[in-house]
Amino acid sequence: TLTTFFIGHGSFASSPLTDEYFNNTFSITLMQLENMVLTEFPVFPLTAQKMIDFRMPYHNLINPLTAEDFEQFPVLSRLSLYQCGMTVFPDVSPLADTLTSLILNRNKFTSVLPGVFTGFSKLTSLTMNENPLETFPQLSNSSLGLLQLDLGITQLNSTTCSNFEIFDQLTSLKMGNNKLESDVW
Repeated sequence: TLTTFFIGHGSFASSPLTDEYFNNTFSITLMQLENMVLTEFPVFPLTAQKMIDFRMPYHNLINPLTAEDFEQFPVLSRLSLYQCGMTVFPDVSPLADTLTSLILNRNKFTSVLPGVFTGFSKLTSLTMNENPLETFPQLSNSSLGLLQLDLGITQLNSTTCSNFEIFDQLTSLKMGNNKLESDVW
C-alpha cells in the first residue's frame, strides 16, 4: 500500500488535482506536490483521509484558501504551503484539533486572519518567514504551546518583547533580518 507520495516539476495546471489522479491510493500519509504549476488547491477528500503530512511548495495559487479547502484533512498534523503566491492568509481553522506544524514561508501575507488560531492547542511550530507581515499575528491562548516561532524577514518593525511573554514554552524564536527598533527590546 502506498503511504508516501512525492512528485515534482511536472504540471497539473490544465485541470484541478482531484481524487481521480490517485485511484486506489487512499493510504497516503505523506504527500509532497512540488513545483507542479498548481493554481488551485487540490480537492481530494478520499486521498486526504489518512494524510498526516501535506507539503505543497512552489505554486501560484490564485484564490484564497478557505476553511472548506482544509475540511478534507481530518488527521493532518503538518502543513507546508511554501512559496505558493498567497496574498491572503489561509483559513486553516478546520485543522485546529490536529495541526502541530504550519509552514507558510515566502508568501505575500501582510496580516494574519484575526482569530484563525483559536483552538489550536496542539500547534508547536509556526513558520512564516519571508512574508511582508506588518502586524504581529494574533495567537490565542490555545496557541500557547508553541515551541518554535519563525517570523524572520518580515516587516514587523514595532514588535516588542511583550508580544512573546505569553509563550512560556517557546524554545526557539527567529526574528532575523527584520528592522526591529532597538528601544522596544
